Amino acid sequence: MTTNNKNIIYKELSYRIVGLAMEVHSKLGFGFLEKVYENALMVLFEKNEIPAQQQAPVRVCFEGKVVGIITLIF
Repeated sequence: MTTNNKNIIYKELSYRIVGLAMEVHSKLGFGFLEKVYENALMVLFEKNEIPAQQQAPVRVCFEGKVVGIITLIF
């Protein structure tokens, strides 16, 4: 994937989310469990009115068939 402006889907939202993730990292630092960072990011999503769902299930398809369901964090 290239990072030029033509290939970024939802460019403005993507940059906002990355910025919020960086804010969480800079405020909390390192050493916590992943869930702490996930919860902190959800706090900032709510504060910034970005709708999100934690641990959302996603179907994985291969050649037109569902081959599994994974849980995505964010």
